[in-house]
Amino acid sequence: MNHLNFRIRGSGFCDFNERPCKQVFINAENIQNTATMACKIQEILDDGSVSERASMEEAVFLTINKLGCFLPDAGIKTEKSIKRFNITVTIDGHRYSNAVNMTVYDSSCQRCTWVGCRILPRTCLINNLCFQDGELNPRNNFQRIIQPSYQ
Repeated sequence: MNHLNFRIRGSGFCDFNERPCKQVFINAENIQNTATMACKIQEILDDGSVSERASMEEAVFLTINKLGCFLPDAGIKTEKSIKRFNITVTIDGHRYSNAVNMTVYDSSCQRCTWVGCRILPRTCLINNLCFQDGELNPRNNFQRIIQPSYQ
């Protein structure tokens, strides 16, 4: 097998509010459909390093130039507002492709581009979760999120 070189189909970003972000499609050349084909998914940590923990997910052969990888639950809305994944593919179970990154995010409070992600006006992050100005704190209904106004 030659070294498999691939890229994510589309932008490499998935807005959890637009779709569930459970699968990513990969473009490559001359993909071989084998029983050992798999996707190795690792979380990219907040400091930019790649987690040692890896999730081996089934790779779905779609065409000779396209395959699908299932993503683990990103925990958007329950754990954090953004999660980045490092994805590699193997055909033989031993040699892996180049790594590409996939970003899953909550667009209700941020916009993500190749430059990075930025918080939107009238929103905030509390414990890495998105909140809108005026929203009730889900852990304490007597608290309301209030964005200070600056003049």
